[in-house]
Amino acid sequence: MGRYAERAEASLRLLRTVFMLLNGEEPIGPNARRILLQTVSQVTATLPGFMKASAELLADPEDELLQIIKDGNRLGSIKSTLNSMLASADESKELLSTDTIRVINDIRDALGDLDLALTDSTSAPEEALDPLVTVLAALSGLMQESMIRSVGWRFMELGKRIERSLQAVQTIRSLLTPITGEGDQSTPLTALLITMDVLITYRRRSRERRGIGLGLELVLLDENNPRSVIFQLQRLQQHLSVLPKVNTVSQELEEEERALMEAITSLKLSRLPDLLEDNGAQREALNNLLVQLDRLLKDFNGFISDKHFDHRTDTQQLVTTFWGAR
Repeated sequence: MGRYAERAEASLRLLRTVFMLLNGEEPIGPNARRILLQTVSQVTATLPGFMKASAELLADPEDELLQIIKDGNRLGSIKSTLNSMLASADESKELLSTDTIRVINDIRDALGDLDLALTDSTSAPEEALDPLVTVLAALSGLMQESMIRSVGWRFMELGKRIERSLQAVQTIRSLLTPITGEGDQSTPLTALLITMDVLITYRRRSRERRGIGLGLELVLLDENNPRSVIFQLQRLQQHLSVLPKVNTVSQELEEEERALMEAITSLKLSRLPDLLEDNGAQREALNNLLVQLDRLLKDFNGFISDKHFDHRTDTQQLVTTFWGAR
């Protein structure tokens, strides 16, 4: 439930940002436009999508973007992800408070109204997504403030932090590793800052310095930013430390501890100047770091899942297959 909710919110935030930039007053160059649209396909995993799109599709992407939102039969779409989250919530009702169930029902209602809302907001589709973003944020807040810190809450938090990490890593990789022309540089950075909700902080800190370096520091390395990658990894470490251990005799690190420690160490040892260097086509060091983090996070998730969950039932196996296909 935690992973599906976080994936839906991240995808909604990205789609809302892309609609806003594409329909904004500032013109967007073709290269930046391609990067924005391919980021949507990569983050939502609705491939092939825009990955090998024709010039015509890149110039008129609205139909494909709307399908990514409302096609419930398409894995990775907003509707498909939210339906999976609602199914997980239905299986966990005995663990949820009355207020939480009420918010989940609000999500169900907003999802049911989504097609009509998109039709009514054709000129500004991002406005139709606002209610879902708001109600998902409300759900996240209720989970933080109302749930007893039991093992069930720990696993929901683990799922949320794993998914937020993966979404952030993929978003950063898609937007910032490709090198754009000088006139297009600000568009991917702006999209990243808006999607990850740090634009105001960036503007406040940009009095001293600005550009991709500051943006990358905020979303990768800032331990005070609740949406940064390092923040998620440190929270994962905290939750992992209180989970029941299988082997309480050996002092060796368990596999999930190794994967998480390697991810944190690699990130903390990275240097911004190195990550910003490019070879003319991409920021290779940044790309390599993000690929490594993506692999380690998926390994971590696999170790946790294999150790603590029973995958023999059909419902659980469906979820495992879905995440593995990513």
